Amino acid sequence: MIVAVMLTLLTGCGQAGGDSAARGRLAVVVAAAPTCPVEQLSEPCDPRPVNAASLLVERPNGDRVLELTVHAGRADSGSAGLAAGRYQLVAQKANGVLGTPAPVAFTIHAGGVTRLTLTYDTGIR
Repeated sequence: MIVAVMLTLLTGCGQAGGDSAARGRLAVVVAAAPTCPVEQLSEPCDPRPVNAASLLVERPNGDRVLELTVHAGRADSGSAGLAAGRYQLVAQKANGVLGTPAPVAFTIHAGGVTRLTLTYDTGIR
C-alpha cells in the first residue's frame, strides 16, 4: 500500500494578504521499495508505506519554509501554507529504511496541484 498524503496549502507563506490566487496544493506519495529481491510480472512487489517520514520544504537557496511529518494511513498529516513559487522537498532519514530520497525540486502553481513521489530505499537486493 502506498501512502498518499494531500497537503492542502492554505495561505501564502511570508506574503501579505490572503490572495487565494497565489496558493496551490502539494500531493506527496511516500513509500519504501523494493520489498522483495526479485519482482516478477505474476508476483509484483508493491512498495510499502513509511510509518513516519519527516520532510523539509525549502526555497532553492536552502532557506527552510516548513517541516512536515507524514504518518502512514493518515491522509490529513501535514497541512501548511505555501505561496506559488519554486521549492525543494528534502526527505529526512526514516526508521526502518536504509536510504533517503534525493531532494526534489518542484513548483507550486497558483490554483494548481503539484504531485511528488518520494521513495525510500529498503536495502533489499
